[in-house]
Amino acid sequence: MYAASFIETLRAVDDALERALSLETYSRTETVRRIRAQAVAAIDDVAELSTVAVTNVELAGYERRDADDAVESIVRARIADGDDAEPPAESVDRALGAGRIVEVEPGTIRVPLTDKSRWLRNWWLLAAELSEWLAELIDGYRRIHRRASIDGSDAVETAFWTLLERLLALRDLFEQGLTIGRFVYRTTRRETFDLLEDVGRIAMSMTERNHA
Repeated sequence: MYAASFIETLRAVDDALERALSLETYSRTETVRRIRAQAVAAIDDVAELSTVAVTNVELAGYERRDADDAVESIVRARIADGDDAEPPAESVDRALGAGRIVEVEPGTIRVPLTDKSRWLRNWWLLAAELSEWLAELIDGYRRIHRRASIDGSDAVETAFWTLLERLLALRDLFEQGLTIGRFVYRTTRRETFDLLEDVGRIAMSMTERNHA
């Protein structure tokens, strides 16, 4: 699984937002329904992709690794400009050198999310970027909902309200995953550190007794 699967799918939600914002009126129910259907289908696809990706997540992937900033730069460029994006050459070279991305064909790179431990780290980075993108989309659809509540029928207003709720639930999914990962990782590291301290104190105690 690659980051592009998430980015391309979520871009459909972004495209639907742009179409909705361009409408002069929300009284054309069929047009609104088509836009909403596009967005809802994409949101559901992202949720399904996330379910598959999460099953492969490992806590070890939460730890910062070499070339993280390079991968983040590539992901941000793809979110902004799609497959036509040209990430900084330095970022691409560093990420390739660290084995964090793959070149599927000359000049075509992909950010893998599963299968190898060094790639699982990419999922956490992608999730953080997608969460920020979702926050922007939520703001946009809130604007649409406000307009629809004034200019559209009750059915149109409800359609955008339920769409907004879907987006909020999807962002909560990413945010909860990131929060839980952060908490568990820090807790585990704290417990590991405490354990090492305990071992150190025992070793020192034994050494002192042996020298007594």
